[in-house]
Amino acid sequence: MENLTMTGEEVRRFCSTNQRMVNFVHISVGDYSAARCCYLNGLMQQGAILGEQAVEKILKGFLLRLNRDEKVGVKFRN
Repeated sequence: MENLTMTGEEVRRFCSTNQRMVNFVHISVGDYSAARCCYLNGLMQQGAILGEQAVEKILKGFLLRLNRDEKVGVKFRN
């Protein structure tokens, strides 16, 4: 089995070279926490919206990891 640990320096280097991705993931954690709080307090619609946004941001973060030079967003066609 492959060793999946990183030193503190490796983590800092990864975060500095993938800053946009890290920002999306960090924001998605806050959205997910807020969604759970809403669900636990009976605010189902607000929780669903925040949950959807958390998933969207984490997916954008992973897309940025795959290709850092790409602009991540949705393009609408007329």
